[in-house]
Amino acid sequence: MLQSGLRLLYRCDSITLILYYLPRKIRQLIADLQKAGFVNRGGKGSHRVFVHESGARMVVSGKPGSDAQRYQERLLRSVLEASQK
Repeated sequence: MLQSGLRLLYRCDSITLILYYLPRKIRQLIADLQKAGFVNRGGKGSHRVFVHESGARMVVSGKPGSDAQRYQERLLRSVLEASQK
């Protein structure tokens, strides 16, 4: 099984796998937030504010089909950890 964010791009005849990092989509970040109990409180334009009952919040910017930036994925991890405490 491949790690999150890694996609199989090419397979050689010698069974050598070449893995490249492909960023996840904004819609996948939103799905992770909603699964963790965050609620979309709206926003302006392409910005959406997600709030958790523990007080943790995150602003996600970008269209749902756009690639997530690395800082957004790092921020998502830290916000999810903070909401678990």
